Amino acid sequence: MDPVTWLTLIISIFIIFINGSVCYLFVSQAALKIKASNNLLHSLSVADFLSGLTIIIHILMIQGVINTEPLAVRLAADFFTTFTTTTVIVHLVVITVDRAISLFQALHYVNLVTKSFIKRVIVCIWLFPLLTTLVQLAYLYPLFQGEGNISMKDEDHIIKCEMWYSILIFIIYMATPFLSMGILFMAMFREITKLLRRTPSANASNRQQKRVLCIFGCMYICFVILALPYFALRLYIDIQAALDNEININETVYETLYVFKTLTSLCNPLLYTLLNREIRSIGRLWFSRRRQCFRKTLENISTAPMLLRSRGSADSGIHTTEIMMDQSVGDIS
Repeated sequence: MDPVTWLTLIISIFIIFINGSVCYLFVSQAALKIKASNNLLHSLSVADFLSGLTIIIHILMIQGVINTEPLAVRLAADFFTTFTTTTVIVHLVVITVDRAISLFQALHYVNLVTKSFIKRVIVCIWLFPLLTTLVQLAYLYPLFQGEGNISMKDEDHIIKCEMWYSILIFIIYMATPFLSMGILFMAMFREITKLLRRTPSANASNRQQKRVLCIFGCMYICFVILALPYFALRLYIDIQAALDNEININETVYETLYVFKTLTSLCNPLLYTLLNREIRSIGRLWFSRRRQCFRKTLENISTAPMLLRSRGSADSGIHTTEIMMDQSVGDIS
């Protein structure tokens, strides 16, 4: 494997490990289940975990570990990549809207954003990207009929459909969300700044709101900087292919942008665990307990041979005493 592939593989392993740890933390710690909005972060960590798995699957396909001859395998990999990526974006949008509701409708937030409501929202978050991903089956049907062998007319039709599908996905999941999220973030920062000036007594809660906004703002900026260039390049490739134009793209540039895209699923859990005071404190407590249990286990393992040796020496001492007593009895008799 080349160095870029190795780097991508290492990043994907970290993505799976960190997001898997965050998922376990959300499942095992009851304190993180109190807030309804934390379920959104849990769902986002699952989406990032699946993104890491997708990257590893692609690497295995490139290296020939997974057989890519069947058409269904290649299409399933593409569908899964589109699905996980769009799901992460929808999560970021919903989390931003949740923060906006908590700020602009603070008095009614608890009644509006309940656990049952969040569960329904999470179902929609996963269902909507799934439906938009499966739309591709409508124009890829000739590929399945011909088992990959299709006429030139059908091939041209599929290429044009792919171009329009890429444009639609870019507008729905890239341009529109990030424009609306940018507007929301600016409005929220402005509102918090006003609250900090008007109500000095509530500075602590307002600063906490501002801190949370900074965390999700960083996640938003990371996704724009790291992921948007890759998807813009993919859109450019699809448009050039549909127009029968020659595609001259440096392979190193393409691979670098792909590596940057993978970093988004690593940045998300690091930002909302390391910068989130509540999750960080609960995580630290959980890790300290696990470390203590691990130390006790090691101490028990290390002291077990000593106990066996001391028990063995005690048993041998008793045995020697019994022999000496038997000998003394024999002498007397």
